[in-house]
Amino acid sequence: MKIESIEILEVKLDLKQFFETSFSRVTYLRFLLLRVQVDGVVGISECVADEEPSYSYETVKTALHALEDFVAPIAFRTEYSHPDEFLPSMGNIRGHNMAKAALEMGLWEAYARKRGESLSKALGGARREIASGVSIGIQDSVPQLFEKIEGELADGYRRIKMKIKPGW
Repeated sequence: MKIESIEILEVKLDLKQFFETSFSRVTYLRFLLLRVQVDGVVGISECVADEEPSYSYETVKTALHALEDFVAPIAFRTEYSHPDEFLPSMGNIRGHNMAKAALEMGLWEAYARKRGESLSKALGGARREIASGVSIGIQDSVPQLFEKIEGELADGYRRIKMKIKPGW
């Protein structure tokens, strides 16, 4: 597997509703989308780093820097026989796990597409469906929180994760 090109797009996505945690309220997300071409097949992936270093030291800007200046150059000069070889090839780069994972995910998706199978199957999974959960940020009131929970349960979510903070 030879990586032929990597396109990185910085995206700003407005949220339908604010999302609040104990340290901030956000109304949009800024993140990186990657388009990784491997042997003529494209894999799409996302870097989950936040705009600010509140959850992790990695940010959108540090991930972009790590990807462009360190991760991608190593990946371009490395021939992979399997996506499992990607992470060991990044051994000289400390940290920047979100940046490395973003490229690795694109490599895995291209690998699965090239084989004509689902990403789940390529990763060794057997299920066709999984139970999905949702994370609910801190709401302005307890009744608003209950209303939000009821709506998510009605939409079929089976696991609810609620954000909390001192005093709320």
